[in-house]
Amino acid sequence: ANVSSLETAEEVYAHPSVAYWACWYAVYVLKSRWIEGEDVIKTSPKCSYWYIKVVLKSRWAEAEATIKKDPEWAYWYARESLQSRWIEAEGVIKESPEWAYKYAIYVLKSRWLEAEDVIKTSPEWYGFYKSFFGIEEV
Repeated sequence: ANVSSLETAEEVYAHPSVAYWACWYAVYVLKSRWIEGEDVIKTSPKCSYWYIKVVLKSRWAEAEATIKKDPEWAYWYARESLQSRWIEAEGVIKESPEWAYKYAIYVLKSRWLEAEDVIKTSPEWYGFYKSFFGIEEV
């Protein structure tokens, strides 16, 4: 549904883009934390990450359950916000060859043996991984 055709608050809050616009409002209009919008923002892994990075600039435990559902945003949250390993999200991160590779390189800064079988499913990402860590296969 087009946003302009929404008639009730329930329809607005149920719209797929509401988290994006709530985050946008906090970042570009308020330029500060918007507690009233946080329940909506934290429904989206991507919007939660950007709200944390730009507005909160610190860990936001209330959004972690949402963020760790998505390998990409879990990776970015671990790398940029936590600046450390995020064990609770590793199961999801290692579902993706790309994000598992990046997590090993930029977060763990070492081989990630538990994720290598997944990384190997992508010749592209496994090639980068092998090259970075000097892995020679026989």
